Amino acid sequence: MIDNRQYGPLSRALHHVAFNPKFGGIPTQRRLSELEESLFARDIAAAAYVDQPVFVAGLPRAGTTLILTLLAQVPEFAAHTYRDMPFVMAPLLWSRLSGPFQQTSESRERAHGDGMSVGYDSPEAFEEVIWKAFWPGKFQPSFIEPWQADDRQPEFETFLRHHAEKLVAARARDARRASTAPPTRYLSKNNANIARLDLLPAIFPNCRIVIPIRAPEDQIRSLMRQHERFSDLHARDAFARQYMSWIGHHEFGGDLRPIRFDRDKQSIHSVENPGETFWTDQWLRAHREILKPSPHKVLLDFEELRHDPWGSLTSLAQALELADPQALVAGADQVKAPDLARPESPRTSEVETLYAQARALCINASGRDRHDLRAAE
Repeated sequence: MIDNRQYGPLSRALHHVAFNPKFGGIPTQRRLSELEESLFARDIAAAAYVDQPVFVAGLPRAGTTLILTLLAQVPEFAAHTYRDMPFVMAPLLWSRLSGPFQQTSESRERAHGDGMSVGYDSPEAFEEVIWKAFWPGKFQPSFIEPWQADDRQPEFETFLRHHAEKLVAARARDARRASTAPPTRYLSKNNANIARLDLLPAIFPNCRIVIPIRAPEDQIRSLMRQHERFSDLHARDAFARQYMSWIGHHEFGGDLRPIRFDRDKQSIHSVENPGETFWTDQWLRAHREILKPSPHKVLLDFEELRHDPWGSLTSLAQALELADPQALVAGADQVKAPDLARPESPRTSEVETLYAQARALCINASGRDRHDLRAAE
């Protein structure tokens, strides 16, 4: 998330037009989406989208943004960037309208304060805007209801597929201007998709869902820190809170809405002052879902990625059947080595068991035989 201090009065006004029902909001975005389908029919038809979209998902603070960043550098992928905001549901039309007014991208540390830098051209998670528009009943005031494989809605599925096609078409047009190869595959990073692990393959039978697995003690501590950080930010900046709510980022802060993984209302602790018990419970419930078998899931050991980024990215490139695996492996230098001095924390037996089971299923499980693409350099 870009630091909200970068949004001036005009930008904030446009966000209200794009999201606030008082000024048009989502109904206006949907009408613009319909308009761009007729205006850019030829571009959309030429996008050649459909085969093997990739969804990066998982409980927050597992490394999903890093994986998105690395994958977005692969030419065959098309992902959302901050330039798609605020009219995220009409990427082709908004790109054409905003083009003459686009600012130069200057990277700054994102609002999470985790050392990752973002700018207007950085990939980001905006797909949740569509899920919120079509499934408002799933977004309750204090939690998010998970989706099941039979939660089918033809209008939504058609819109989502067309949206992916339009995003590929928008990035293909950018590629032609830069005289580079156009993308052919849709790339999405959306942590909330962890609540749709059964539905996504029903909509996209050839999809892959990349889920990083991080050491639970590190992830839980990070979840706690980020919630405190964003709670403080939202208390000081109403626009920051509204922005995150608009784009469906309910993972932290003043509008925290945890996913009710097991549909048991009693499982949702008070979100007023969640502590370590709350976040540990969320970690457990999320990883029970992750461990349910599916041929569409691609589990990636985040700790192994940090220890051996070349080998891990080689495994990921093979799992996603990339046309040019080296394009992903070339980003290995962007992966930070682990902090060997970080303190260890005790794990409960269930956390330990689930973590061990998840790591064993990762495509880059330590010790697995694999061909390292460094040999091709």
